[in-house]
Amino acid sequence: METAKRPEDQENPTTAIVSESETEPTTPTHRHKTKKKKRKRWRPNYDIPGVFKIVLPELTQKVIGCVVGDNVTSEKPWINVEKEVITDHLDTHAESSEFLPIKTEILECPLNEILIGYIPDESKDYDEFYICVTEEATENIHNVVGKVQRIQEERLKNAIHKKIKKWKGLGSEVEVEEAMVKYHRSLIEVEIESKYPILPFKVQFRLVKTEDLRDGYMELRSTDESSNTIFRKRVDAFVQVAPSVLTNEAQTICTYPKNSYTQYDYEVPQVDWEESIMKEFVSESMDSFCDILRVNGCIDLYSNDYEKLVLDSKFASKVELPEPKDYYCFIDMNLCGNKMISGTSWHQMWTGCVLLSYVDIAPSLYLTSKLSTDEVFKAVHDTNPVLFWSFTDDLKPKLILETPRPVYTVSCCPFDPNLIVGGCANGQIILWDITNKLHHVEEEEILTINQQKYREYMFSLMNWMKNIFDLALVRPTALSDLKYSHKGCVNYITWLSPFHTVSKTGKIAEIEEGKPQSLELVTSAEDGTIMIWDLLRKPTTTPGGFKAVRKMKRLKKRPSALLTMESPFKILHLNLKPVYKINVINPTENNRLMGIACSYMSFFRTLYEPVTKESRKNIKLSDRLFYKPVLNIQNSNQRKTFYVGTMEGEFLQGTWDGQAFDSGEVVNFEDAAYVNSGKYHDGPIVCIDYSPKLDTILTVGGKIFALWREPFKNRPVLWRKSSSIYTYGSWFVVEEASIKLARIDGYHEAWTLFYQSKNPMTVRLMSNGAINNISVHPRKLRSKVIALSDYRGSLRLFFYKPDSPMVIKAKEENMSLFLTREIARKKAFLKWQSDWNERRRAPSEVVEKEEKPVIVDEEQGTRKKEEKKKTTSKISPGMRYMEAMQEQQKANEQARIKRIILMKKQLDTEDLLKKREPLRKLEEENEIKKRKQKMKLKQSDKIFKEQVAMFFPDVVKEKPPPPPDPYVDCYSEAKKKVNFDDYYEIAVASQDYVEAHPFSYDFSWTTVLKAGRERRRKLDDSPDKDKHRLRYASYREEKVKALVAEEASQVEEKQSAVEDEISISTTMSKNTVVMG
Repeated sequence: METAKRPEDQENPTTAIVSESETEPTTPTHRHKTKKKKRKRWRPNYDIPGVFKIVLPELTQKVIGCVVGDNVTSEKPWINVEKEVITDHLDTHAESSEFLPIKTEILECPLNEILIGYIPDESKDYDEFYICVTEEATENIHNVVGKVQRIQEERLKNAIHKKIKKWKGLGSEVEVEEAMVKYHRSLIEVEIESKYPILPFKVQFRLVKTEDLRDGYMELRSTDESSNTIFRKRVDAFVQVAPSVLTNEAQTICTYPKNSYTQYDYEVPQVDWEESIMKEFVSESMDSFCDILRVNGCIDLYSNDYEKLVLDSKFASKVELPEPKDYYCFIDMNLCGNKMISGTSWHQMWTGCVLLSYVDIAPSLYLTSKLSTDEVFKAVHDTNPVLFWSFTDDLKPKLILETPRPVYTVSCCPFDPNLIVGGCANGQIILWDITNKLHHVEEEEILTINQQKYREYMFSLMNWMKNIFDLALVRPTALSDLKYSHKGCVNYITWLSPFHTVSKTGKIAEIEEGKPQSLELVTSAEDGTIMIWDLLRKPTTTPGGFKAVRKMKRLKKRPSALLTMESPFKILHLNLKPVYKINVINPTENNRLMGIACSYMSFFRTLYEPVTKESRKNIKLSDRLFYKPVLNIQNSNQRKTFYVGTMEGEFLQGTWDGQAFDSGEVVNFEDAAYVNSGKYHDGPIVCIDYSPKLDTILTVGGKIFALWREPFKNRPVLWRKSSSIYTYGSWFVVEEASIKLARIDGYHEAWTLFYQSKNPMTVRLMSNGAINNISVHPRKLRSKVIALSDYRGSLRLFFYKPDSPMVIKAKEENMSLFLTREIARKKAFLKWQSDWNERRRAPSEVVEKEEKPVIVDEEQGTRKKEEKKKTTSKISPGMRYMEAMQEQQKANEQARIKRIILMKKQLDTEDLLKKREPLRKLEEENEIKKRKQKMKLKQSDKIFKEQVAMFFPDVVKEKPPPPPDPYVDCYSEAKKKVNFDDYYEIAVASQDYVEAHPFSYDFSWTTVLKAGRERRRKLDDSPDKDKHRLRYASYREEKVKALVAEEASQVEEKQSAVEDEISISTTMSKNTVVMG
């Protein structure tokens, strides 16, 4: 039976219980001068019907989850214990349970949870508790505890806030007024009209050197000077003459180059040609000889004509890509000066709206020097806002989203236009609700000139006060619980399907018809974890956690005007916890989490349609269009697959299965299982993008970008290396056959691989510094808009004119065929390579695979091991050489990546070595201990003997030598020979006698049977024939008597135990009556 929760039951009472020793009345103190009436201090009274006192030992406290010091303390003594736990304890300990005296009251209690309170009393050696077994008692206890809590809060408030007293003047007011500076002049009213933009009230000047300006210096001349014109008569020019360069090609090219030198000389023997032989050769082979000469004259069989055909301008077709044109530039130096853009997110339902998050250094850039800034000072005083820009105004942002920590990624909800989610640097998830915010900002406010003047004048006088009337400011709606959030910077956010939900065990299930849709998202962070969050799940508050809804003392209900702008997600503030967590573990080291640099996941494809269908001919780019989502369950992707790029340059494709049952933890987790992986990048992977039309993954990291497909495991389909570091890369949204890459030197590359796979199609200089991000407007406009963010914190917009749909479709088909052909080519090459290595494997490797018999002889075994070492140390010309080269390359790559990470993180190797020195010493000490332990184990027999000799000297005492054997060396060889000859003669004589006198034995069955019957008759006639029967009967009687005595003793023991239990129960009942 479930009971409705009262407001008092929603919160766990945490008011301390006053012990019995503290509740004793104190004797009044008498004073000689005046006697003040002492106010009686209110003491809580727990003598309530339905509240009992019990004594619980430590074992019972652990069983029911009410351990003193862990679950309950003197400050927080009250706790709710499930009724099932207490009833189970009564069942398991039916005769010795501490709850036995109040068993009936506990079983009749209608509540599912029973309130138990700890009574702190250090004078006693046992722990006493209050237990409430009725609903009325529980309600009364809550009221008493609430009253005590209010009294304590009032005392604390009175202790902090002192009562203000009247000023008592002592004559210093006159001196203070004389020292004050007062302005008595009348103010002059001046009206100034100027053009927009108006300079701010506080203008900060900066120093400018004259050398840095073009017109920094000025020459002052007198008016009397006259200038003369000088004509140039002669010009000296120098020309450097260089010899022309000629390129000659040899007809024969060595297919397999080798470092070898040979010297030979042509020795042509003299042959006597006969005229008949020459005529015969000409008549038979002249036609074929002429054909061969004609072919050699036209085709060069030893040169690579494919490269010439591609590079020759006659055969290669030129592909001209359209150039982008500048449109807008979004930058606000007051809010984001010296900041960089870390995350970009276009609004999916409102055209021309984009969200930008700003940080000090973009995550895709490398540090050139060690940071000298104070991180604590920055976290407290610095601002890292998230700005909401629109095409309607490029001078200032529409909304300013406040953040407590720097936000590195931001995402607009594809189903709710007013919900924005961001990922902070400390691992928390932050939510903003911008319902009606943009409408209030864009709504024009009509003011008169006097009202405008008055507002400006008032704001100028209140510069010291924070402007709380700024409609553009949007404060965070909710933050996730820091304890259960990521432990590193959040770098990716994506949304799950609204038709599916993720359970606490990690299983994805479809939502039943008629039930509301879900609102779940997935995040990844640098700490190597992926978390799933549910924004519609009711939050659970842990003891000591943040309480979003506070009780109002004066008002029972808030005014309706305060509830109109309140977000429904406000209850998640500091109580939002992830539903499930996936750990990205290193495949080679199972205990180490891998740092995630970037990731990609896709679970749902959202389609949109315009809200109002109007003609788009007269619509400008600055006009805002509104769209609405068209949700279809067929666009859901139930595959639990994710793509991850690590800090070490490794690409991983992983999945998770979920758990079979709930383990009972706040956040369940599991380790990811990997489907595909590869390590080809020479730096951290900064970007991962997926093309659904081509079914291909693009990874960008270091100076390398690579293409991956799931059927081609553990290897990229294609990868290319550049001379500069890449900072971003993605498939072009307009046509997925092209790849857009941004470099750290400000260049933008466009690759179309089926046209040209070695070099990019175009390389354009787009910025003077690094480019952080490239994105495309998601909705259809008059022309495609590309956004590019650079190192100065500005977002530059460009126009791009796309090709026709037919041309784009043909390009995508050609790209798909190119990738399929590349996979087939690589598979054929790998098969040929493995076959070649198998054929040329060294004989020693073949011998290694064969099973060798077990050799008992130790010398032969050691000899074979040495031979095996010698054979394996030699590098064979086949697979052994390739493995050695791969290991060497892998070691070099690891060392280079370590250097890059140290350079990017600005870590000092000497400082790291100093910090590692205690660990190294500890490892050395452990090694020394292990060696000593091994030495002691080897000497265990010796130590055992020494200890035995120490404690039992008589056992180890030397025994006297045994007496000499009289039969040792008593016979000489001659005597032995004589005795052997005598034995041989006796044996021959005995054998002859036995053969001459054979032994004959007369046997008759009649005599044997007759003798047996006679013995049986004598035994039957003997007087002792009943002794055995009598002996067995006496033994049986003694056994029965012993069993009867044993049963009687057991019955007496049971009766005594029952009497003891009855006496104990009666004494306990008397004690409870006395306590009541």
